[in-house]
Amino acid sequence: TADVAVIEFGQMESLDGLERIDEFTSTYRRVLEELKGFTPQIVVLGPSPFFQNGPAAIDRAQRNRVLAQYDQRVQQLADELGCIYVSQFALSESTSAENRRISTNGLRRTPYGQWRMAVEILKQLGVPLSVDAQLADDGQGFRNDKLETIRQDILAKNELWFRYFRPTNWAFLYGNRQQTESSWDVAKKKRWFPKEVDQLFPMIEQVEFRIASRASGDNTVAAELAGFRLADGYTIELYADETDGVANPVASQWDHRGRLWVLCTLAYAQVGPMEAPNDKLFILEDTNGDGRVDNTKVFADGLNMPTGFALVDGGAYIGQGTQLLYFADLDKDDRYDRSHIIYSGFGTDDTHQNINSFNWSPGGDLMFCQGMHAFSRVETPWGISRADWSAVWRLRTDSQRLDPYLSPNLSSDNSWGITFGRWGEMFLKGNDKQLYDASPAMVPTTNPLKMEAAYGLMGRTVAKSMDIELIESAHLPDDLQGHFLIAGYFDRSIERFQPYREGSGFKCRRLPKFLESDHPAFRPIEVHVGPDGAIYVLDWFNPIIGHYQSSFRHPMRDKLHGRIWRITAKDRPMVQPPNLAAQDATEMLNLLRHRESWVRTQAKRRLAEMDSQELRPILNRWIDEAANDPQREHLWYEAIGVCESHGFVDVRLLESLLSAQEPLARAYATRVVRRWSSQLTDPYSLLEDRIRDSDPRVRMEAVVALSHLLSPRSIELAMCALDAPVDSPLEYSLTQTVHALAPAWVPALKSGDLKFRKTEHAAFVFATYSLQELNVELRGLIESQSLSPESAEALLLQLAASEKVEDVLFVLNYGEVYPAVLDALVKFADRTRLNDAGIASRLTALLGSKQTEVRANAIQLLGIAGGEQYLPIFPQWATDPAEPIAIRLAAIHALGRDGTNDRGVTTLQQLTKDSEREIQLASVISLIRTNVTKGMRELVRVVSSADDEAEVTRLLDAVFDSREGPQHFADALAEVILDENRVKWIVRDVHRRGVSDASLQAVLANRLGVDQGTPEYSRELVEQIVREARRDGSPTRGEVVFKSEFASCNQCHRVNGRGPTIGPDLTNVARGLSEQLVVESIVWPNRQIKEGYVGTQVITVDGKVARGYIVKSNRADRLVLKDPRTGDLTHVPLNMIDEQSNTLSLMPEGLTRLMTKQELLDIVAYLLSSNSIAPNPPAPDTPAP
Repeated sequence: TADVAVIEFGQMESLDGLERIDEFTSTYRRVLEELKGFTPQIVVLGPSPFFQNGPAAIDRAQRNRVLAQYDQRVQQLADELGCIYVSQFALSESTSAENRRISTNGLRRTPYGQWRMAVEILKQLGVPLSVDAQLADDGQGFRNDKLETIRQDILAKNELWFRYFRPTNWAFLYGNRQQTESSWDVAKKKRWFPKEVDQLFPMIEQVEFRIASRASGDNTVAAELAGFRLADGYTIELYADETDGVANPVASQWDHRGRLWVLCTLAYAQVGPMEAPNDKLFILEDTNGDGRVDNTKVFADGLNMPTGFALVDGGAYIGQGTQLLYFADLDKDDRYDRSHIIYSGFGTDDTHQNINSFNWSPGGDLMFCQGMHAFSRVETPWGISRADWSAVWRLRTDSQRLDPYLSPNLSSDNSWGITFGRWGEMFLKGNDKQLYDASPAMVPTTNPLKMEAAYGLMGRTVAKSMDIELIESAHLPDDLQGHFLIAGYFDRSIERFQPYREGSGFKCRRLPKFLESDHPAFRPIEVHVGPDGAIYVLDWFNPIIGHYQSSFRHPMRDKLHGRIWRITAKDRPMVQPPNLAAQDATEMLNLLRHRESWVRTQAKRRLAEMDSQELRPILNRWIDEAANDPQREHLWYEAIGVCESHGFVDVRLLESLLSAQEPLARAYATRVVRRWSSQLTDPYSLLEDRIRDSDPRVRMEAVVALSHLLSPRSIELAMCALDAPVDSPLEYSLTQTVHALAPAWVPALKSGDLKFRKTEHAAFVFATYSLQELNVELRGLIESQSLSPESAEALLLQLAASEKVEDVLFVLNYGEVYPAVLDALVKFADRTRLNDAGIASRLTALLGSKQTEVRANAIQLLGIAGGEQYLPIFPQWATDPAEPIAIRLAAIHALGRDGTNDRGVTTLQQLTKDSEREIQLASVISLIRTNVTKGMRELVRVVSSADDEAEVTRLLDAVFDSREGPQHFADALAEVILDENRVKWIVRDVHRRGVSDASLQAVLANRLGVDQGTPEYSRELVEQIVREARRDGSPTRGEVVFKSEFASCNQCHRVNGRGPTIGPDLTNVARGLSEQLVVESIVWPNRQIKEGYVGTQVITVDGKVARGYIVKSNRADRLVLKDPRTGDLTHVPLNMIDEQSNTLSLMPEGLTRLMTKQELLDIVAYLLSSNSIAPNPPAPDTPAP
């Protein structure tokens, strides 16, 4: 079906005269009525008049008089049938000369005639004519290049359509000559002709998409400028665009000459099989200082989807696919002469997660990132460097040592953006919303402890964003100094944050957005301060940003445009940068005093590339002279970075910085101790002083430094940080350090060569690092009675998870003192582990405890152990009203462990009608586990009387933790009638769990009387829903549906900073995803699952079900799933898994079958509207101190 049909008949028919006008009218009516059956809007063109230039013998005036009556009938039909009518007769009234221009033979129009008709149609439809829609002087096309390009595309599409709809040799294609030899292959096994014609249709679609893309928006610079909303006091102007070669820019770097190097990739996201990639690295220069590029050079071409680069004197490092390459400019002509591979083996499973975000550290290391689908195995002279999922890489170019950090996926799914603070603090940006203080996590371990979960974020942008720039420039106002600017590619904005110290870490306050845009193609991906102090924004410029949400071959992916924008502060002088190319070593060192961060950074890079022997004496003198400078501590910081770059070890400078007044100076110096440790006489003494520093940031850096020194002494010293207050960033560093140093401290501990200074230090290590072979030492530490009660209990809880009988017995010995450890045993227990006479004896002894909690846990553990001698006693405890309720509940749970005990089943059935509600609920749950059919019937009965939705949720846990539970529940539910409120409680719970059971959905839909069914996916249906939502949906009503208790969308999705993060954040979703994809994600959630939200479901050999998000674990023998609703972790031994699905959306299929059609249209309209777009300014994340 078409949205709009344009139809024209009457001119040729009028030649039959007025005698057949009635026949024409009735026939045309039938055509229009049939067309209206499947086309919502019809535009009826009145018949085209006869023009001059026809044969002289034809009476044009008489023909037009007859045609006018046909035209009148056409207009009457259009009015009667509700069609739009457009007359073409106005053209016949043109002057003779004009009339001759319109037509070539009285019938066929010239290009000018087509234009005149188009103008007339627009006029009658009430569509204003664009000022650009003027014909070229030759009358053969439009003057405007964009419009002419669209016109040529339309002509190409029309030609392809004609070849498809009216193919030559039709008789051989579909007619009576299909069986002749000519339309078959040589072997006469298949017909080649239909296949070749069918190839035309996707070509038509491609051109259609291209036309829609070019016609849908104004891609001019003026249009994009008009869409900007910039903070007060600033102006924005174009610095460079596609006319300078900048199309699809992906990365940029300034060189010391003030030129901007820009990496562009037209091959992204996937090179075609017959295409030769030719991506380029450009050098852009503003030679006259007017704020606009006027000189462009190509440094390198023939690249294949590069995603990052870094400049060095004489060339550039470029990250491309699996490779890190070096491109050398030997003759200094700004064109590379040769290239070679530095390293290969980087992961490329997803091109937008390839190595990226190259940046030099203050000490001269090359830092860069990779994303979650990059599984890298890089062969180096130091061995294989491995990084799985997202990670940060550090390359020391002097030694070629390549080290991975934050793997696997300890930060965001796709890290993209690294910057450093004034004192070397490392900050990291993910390409989602997260902003990290990365320094506490720079520990060499793969222990899968997520940074955000452990010590939180510095901040979070409103929508997805990437790259991060710290502002420090005299040109910009004081209120922007020290702030972060972040490129918000998803919602087309630049966000602003104010960082501040908080304990051992940093936090940020989110401020009003710095820049916003309404232009659909504005996609900022980098923000940098330039040599003149202006802010430069790299604009990918593309209406499509979804890497996996839209086809790699989608024709609307813009391959033509790219922009760089220059933002300046009003009424403030621009910075005049020094000529760094003309500075000698001393002058370059003096530039480390400069006010501008850009100047200091470039000077430092120039110094890093100077001859080491020539530089060293000059540097030493400069360091000595800096001792009397008021800025000496920051100058020492800059100087020690130069030393690091050259491999100079300056102990005196290091000691001066370690004793600096500025805590962040001491923190950076502590990091340098790590780097120089092999060349220092006693690095441990230096680090011991810093581990006791008064500032928590310094202590954190000391812990991180020790994590790199693989020796037992390192763990001993690192744990001394526990002697002072420990906040979450520091605790994270300590935890990761325990894992990083395990190869050194575990053997030392077992051999007796490691002695912790305090038992609490040892307790932290044991509580952090779970290794069953160390349980002997752990038990000894507990027995020493030197631990605090809190530490002792923590270690006992760890032992409770042990699979060894001796550990379980040990824990039971402390059950009276620490009852919580018995709870842990219940949680981790299984029958195999508890099947031991000694354990049974100890549990029996605990039955005599005076503590109800202890007795209750002992009963549950005996039920798990399956002690037959207690089976007759469990019913007595369960039914005895004189027993405390905790004892009765424990006995009920114990009865639920054995499905073969008839007496137990009978007892549980009786107890489902007990006067105590808690007893009823527990009995139902245990009955389901012993006899699922009887249990489900009782469950439905109990639900029918439930007054609390929480009760229903608790009961349904027993339904959904088994393979057959949902079906049995559906069967039981079908036999009874529940009131609507309780059915809605069940529906909400099912939605929150992400359960997609068709039988259960059908029963619930039937009970609510709103079953829309789950339609089969089709592109046509998606388009229909989009159309109807735009036409009939209400964003206001949709917001109500979204937030309603029934739909429960806001129980999983965050919008405008409110709500949980169980599912993807839907703020600004319409700005980043197509309308069609939004609909697909609602109606068929398993078709499109956002990365990072792919759920897993496992069914064990005993029929138990667990679902959630996979959590990385050090245990290779088990799968750990996190319940997104509760955060609870489920540990499933791999040998117990019967079935596993790893491509599951935790949003249930069939959710929309329980909505009315209008509710579906409303919720789609809401998500596609500005109602789901965050306002400006958003509420601050954290108030600044």
